[in-house]
Amino acid sequence: MDIVVKTSSEKCQVHRKSLKVYCFDCHKIICRDCTMVDHKDHKFDFASVTAPATKEELMKDLEPLRRKKDELTLATGTIQVTRQRVQEWRDTIKGNIRDSFSELISSIKQCEKGLLEETDKFIQERVDKLQLVDTDVTSVAADTQKVLDYIATCLKYSSDNEIMTMHLELKDYIVKEQQKEVNVQSLNIKQLGNNEKIVERSDAVLRDINEIKSQICNLAIFPVQCLVEGGGLSTA
Repeated sequence: MDIVVKTSSEKCQVHRKSLKVYCFDCHKIICRDCTMVDHKDHKFDFASVTAPATKEELMKDLEPLRRKKDELTLATGTIQVTRQRVQEWRDTIKGNIRDSFSELISSIKQCEKGLLEETDKFIQERVDKLQLVDTDVTSVAADTQKVLDYIATCLKYSSDNEIMTMHLELKDYIVKEQQKEVNVQSLNIKQLGNNEKIVERSDAVLRDINEIKSQICNLAIFPVQCLVEGGGLSTA
């Protein structure tokens, strides 16, 4: 706010006399002739007489204003200190957030590593079992094929007497191979290849991961004000 100091002329504009009288009704400086004309019924006195009391009154009126100025000066200092403290909070909070997320990322990576290793182990156990089954099946299939080839050769090239002589032996081969085939059928191949448990296990892991993701997303929209208040920070 710009304040302009008003100055008055030394002479009355009407009577061209010196301005030495103050009119209390009109709140203006007048000359002696004015007191007998326009201001004759007004209350007035010499300015030199009324000025000291007016100055003293103004000085008293200034006291509340001085106190207000002191309070504003104190508030300015408090604002500067608080602003510096708030800026320090920013660095502290950001540092804490970075550290927390670094630890969180490290934990997540460690968890990821463990889950991947556990998945590899879980699947590899089934692969190894299937490999053993495959070896057994391949062996049985080879033996079965040998019996088939042998019996087919016997039937093709043996005489009737030889067939009759060997038929019990040939039937014994067939029975034994059939028993082997029964053993193959009893192998739990379908259960080893059943992906229901694998899918169930995978879904459980993914649910846990999605839950963690959801919690992290909630952190992303968590008001920083709560971090400040939760940390016991205040402007006091």
